[in-house]
Amino acid sequence: MIVIDDESFAVCGKHLLRWSPRGYTASQARPRGIQVDVLPPPSILKLLEAGYARYVAGGADNPKMASFGEIVLDMARRAAELAQSSKL
Repeated sequence: MIVIDDESFAVCGKHLLRWSPRGYTASQARPRGIQVDVLPPPSILKLLEAGYARYVAGGADNPKMASFGEIVLDMARRAAELAQSSKL
């Protein structure tokens, strides 16, 4: 989740999904080269508070990672894959 001009968005590939209390309301192209504020979801905050454990293959074998369950493990795996394939 990011904030641009006081509006919250989920980053979804090359698009942003505008968030509201009623859910996601609109999609727009993701801008490049701008500064944004990042809003980490609660599951990521818990991960950071517990002591960050970088995801690697077999991350479920790491007790800190495994304690967050399959959903967070899947999110971490996808984030690791994205980080490896993304250029800054």
